[in-house]
Amino acid sequence: MNMADQLARKKTSTRRGVLHVMTQAYQSGGHTRVVERWINHDSHHCRHSVFLTGQGKLPIPQKIPTLTRASGGQVFRPSRYTSLVSKALTLQKVAQEYDFVVLHTHMQDPIATLALGAQNFAASVIYYNHADHRFSLGMGAASVVAETRSWGKNISSLKRGITESVVLGIPLQKDMAGHYRKNFSTRAKLNISAASKVIFSAASEHKFIPFQEFNFLHAAVKILLQQPTAHLLLVGVGKDFIQRNLMDIDGGEAVCARIHTASAVGEELFINYLMTADLVIDSFPENGSTTLMDCVSCGLPVVSLMAPTGQMDYLVNTREYTPDIEAFIRQVLCLLDNEQWSRRVWQEQHERLMNDSSPVNFSKRLHSLYAQAMSSKPIGLGNRIQAVGLGDIDLLHTARGHI
Repeated sequence: MNMADQLARKKTSTRRGVLHVMTQAYQSGGHTRVVERWINHDSHHCRHSVFLTGQGKLPIPQKIPTLTRASGGQVFRPSRYTSLVSKALTLQKVAQEYDFVVLHTHMQDPIATLALGAQNFAASVIYYNHADHRFSLGMGAASVVAETRSWGKNISSLKRGITESVVLGIPLQKDMAGHYRKNFSTRAKLNISAASKVIFSAASEHKFIPFQEFNFLHAAVKILLQQPTAHLLLVGVGKDFIQRNLMDIDGGEAVCARIHTASAVGEELFINYLMTADLVIDSFPENGSTTLMDCVSCGLPVVSLMAPTGQMDYLVNTREYTPDIEAFIRQVLCLLDNEQWSRRVWQEQHERLMNDSSPVNFSKRLHSLYAQAMSSKPIGLGNRIQAVGLGDIDLLHTARGHI
């Protein structure tokens, strides 16, 4: 029986659709955007619901209930006062009503393991490996691990002993490149002149915390010192973080006024900030993923560094995925100085990105993923994790104390 026949058969049963299990959903950041886009781009037109294990008092982004309702699904939000076991029992019961359960949970969240690891479900469990550089709970309950990139697939095999994984990728919401237009009004609000060059970067603050030789702000200071009219706009980072980390950097005080910060923002304001820029640079020591993709799809070239946490497939083997910090700085300065070359680089990145992450291609890979999940048994991790050891699965965070 092929995939279409199996799905058609399942539609006649009492269970139907996909249940996305998340620990928390956020107003900003790529984690929640992936779930929204998964629902939006699933060409099987099935019911999608979201189960939030630890949302607490956090508001749910409006797109989540809107998209789930449109598909015939709903949002499940257990009370923050509910115990772990009670939440697991509730999830266990809800999960029985779906064909697929997709885990987008935080690395340390045990609820899905408690709920789905105790018995074989009629539903097929997929683990979406959104933090492939971290040690994570929940994979053992899944029939298949969906990877965001080839780097993650290699880590799953080498460090976790998991070969039942496939590269699904991260879907784009839509291609906005044709609408790229410099936003000078937002520049004015930031006291940045129209003639200046603006470098943009966006990530959660922890992605910029220095590790070994990987010091983002040290590299940024070097760039700004060599480009006296350039400004750096950091979204997702607090001003106090910048002040603390600039203190010990030579030249930091001289460029401090040209480093602008903004807290985490929603999609509309994010685009407004992005459209002030001439160039996007990746965060490190932890690379970005969804953010960089959205920047390229909006019409801006990006430069990234070969840091400890790998990179998305569309940037690998390009000049803009630089081997070291000095090459990173040179590439940034080169693109800032040559607008024509910068646009050519963006065109190449945009073509690679669309081939890798367009909604149509994501939907095709999703089709194959569902088929594999339906025909596979739960992975289980006991013997495998003993065979490969904990090693450096979580090297970056263990070394910095962020376990």
